[in-house]
Amino acid sequence: MTVTTQYRVIAGGSALEERMFPNTPKEMVPLHHEKDSARRSPRAGFQALLLKILD
Repeated sequence: MTVTTQYRVIAGGSALEERMFPNTPKEMVPLHHEKDSARRSPRAGFQALLLKILD
């Protein structure tokens, strides 16, 4: 089974949208955000999110 996943940075860089099985009946859209990310720059928040997801 092949899994297609798409990522998109949203909310001014403070959140990451993950789309699994896009454009199918089983599509899932989890949203990830780092707590207290508003205190960081958008770039730092985005990097923290990626590290958290890929860990």
